[in-house]
Amino acid sequence: MMTIAGWKAALNDIGLFKKCYLLNALFITFYFYSWGRISTITSVTLTLWGAYLMLQGFLHRQFDLRQKGLWMLAVFFGALCMSSLVNLPNGWMKNAQAIALAAVTFLVVYYLEPQDSAKEKKDFEGCLKIIMVYSCVMSSISLLMYFSNICIINYPDRYAGIYLNPILSGLVANGGLFCTVYFLWGWKRRPWRIKALCIAQMVVQTVVMIIGNSRSAYCCFVAFFVIYIGMQIANGKLLQNPVWNRVLKVAIALVTVAVIVVGSNFLAEGINRGVYELNKAIFSLRYPDYDPDSPNYGDTDNWFTPHPLERSNEEASSNIRLNMIATGWDTFKENPILGTSPGDLIRSVLDTAERQGQPEDSLQGIEGGRVHNAYLDVLVSMGLLGLIPMILFAVYSVIKAYQCTFACRKDRPAYDHNTFVVSVIGAMATFFFMESAMLFTMSFAEAFFWLSLGHLAQRAKFQGKRISPQVDKNGVCHL
Repeated sequence: MMTIAGWKAALNDIGLFKKCYLLNALFITFYFYSWGRISTITSVTLTLWGAYLMLQGFLHRQFDLRQKGLWMLAVFFGALCMSSLVNLPNGWMKNAQAIALAAVTFLVVYYLEPQDSAKEKKDFEGCLKIIMVYSCVMSSISLLMYFSNICIINYPDRYAGIYLNPILSGLVANGGLFCTVYFLWGWKRRPWRIKALCIAQMVVQTVVMIIGNSRSAYCCFVAFFVIYIGMQIANGKLLQNPVWNRVLKVAIALVTVAVIVVGSNFLAEGINRGVYELNKAIFSLRYPDYDPDSPNYGDTDNWFTPHPLERSNEEASSNIRLNMIATGWDTFKENPILGTSPGDLIRSVLDTAERQGQPEDSLQGIEGGRVHNAYLDVLVSMGLLGLIPMILFAVYSVIKAYQCTFACRKDRPAYDHNTFVVSVIGAMATFFFMESAMLFTMSFAEAFFWLSLGHLAQRAKFQGKRISPQVDKNGVCHL
C-alpha cells in the first residue's frame, strides 16, 4: 500500500505524468468499440493532472520568463484564446478542450522537467521503452490477425489490423523502429530483454509497414533516416578548413531538407506501389482459388473473409485529401486573421464545400482527419495570428536543436542521442504535412513530437548551465 506521501510524490512526478500521457496517446490508436468513452475519461484525468502540475510550476517558479520559446508559445496560446472568443458560441466545448490541451502540451509536456538532467534522460528513455513494448505487442497482434484472416475494419487495399486505420498502424510501427535505432547504440551493454525486443521489432514492424502500406508512414520513415544519416555525415571531419567545413554542413542541411520536402513523397509513392504489388502477390499465394463471385468470399463485413486489394481506392483517397486541403485554403481566405477556431473548423470547411456545390462525399473522413495537414489546420483554425508565432517557434527550435547538437559533437554518445531526438522531431514534422495531429488531439504523433521537442529543449537548458557534459562509468553522457 502506498502512503499519502508516496501518492503525493507520484502526483508531483513530471516524468511519470509524461509516461502516462504517452500511454494514453498510444492506446487511443487501437480500435475498440467502447474505447472512445474510456479514452475521454483518461484524457480528462490527464488534463486535470497536468493543470495541477502547471499550478505547482507557477507556485515554485519553475517557468523561466527569459525563455524565448516560452514567449512564442504564449503568443500562440493567446491567439488560440482570441480565436475561440471571436467565434463564440460555435464549437465552444471543443475550443475549451483545445485551450486546456494546448496549455498542458506547452507548459507541462514541452517545458516542465525534473531538476536533475540524469533523471530527465532516464524518463525519456522510459518513454522510448514504452513505445517499443507497446508497438511490438500491438503489431504482433495485428500480424496474428492478418495471418488468421481476421479483419476488424475493412480497407480494400490496406490492412489496419488492431488499429483504427492503416496510417496509425504504420505510424506506431515507425515509432517502434525509431526506438530500435536508439537502443542499438551500446548494443553490448544492453540487457538481453532489450536485445530480443530490438530483433523482434525489426521483423514485426517491417511486415506491419508492408501490409499497412501507408504513404504517410513511408514519408515519416524516409524523413527520419535522411535526417539521421545527414547529421551523422555532417559530424564527420570532411574538410580541414573550418570555414569550408561549416559551409559543407549547411549544404548538407539544405540537401536534407530538400530531400524531405521534395523527395519523400515521391519515394513514399514508389514504395507504396511496389508494396502494393508485393501484397497482391502474397494474397494470391494465400488464396490461389479466390473467386469474388463465391458466396464464401462475398460477405465484406465478415471478419474472416479474404479482402483482395483494389488500387483504385488509393487514388480516391489522394483526391479526397487534396480536396480537403483546397477547401481548407478557401476557408482560410474567408477568415484570414483569427481563423474559424479549432472547435468550429470542421463545420466551417463543410459549409465552404456546400457553398461551392461539392458532392457530399468529397470530404469523406474530415471528422477524423480534419484537413489532413497540421500546418494548414493551424492556419484555418487560428488564422495568421496563430500561424506566425508557430512559424517563429519552429525556426527558433531548429536553431536551438542545431546549437545543442553540434555543441557536443566531440562527445559521441551525447551527439548520437541528440541526433536521434532531432530525427524523431523531423520525422513527425514531416508526418504533419499529411495528417492533422500536431495539436489538440492527444494522439501518438502529437505526444511523440512534443515529448521529443521538450526533451531536446531541456538538454539545451542543462547544457547552458554546465561547461562540459558529465559522462558516467558506463560511458553514458548526461547532458
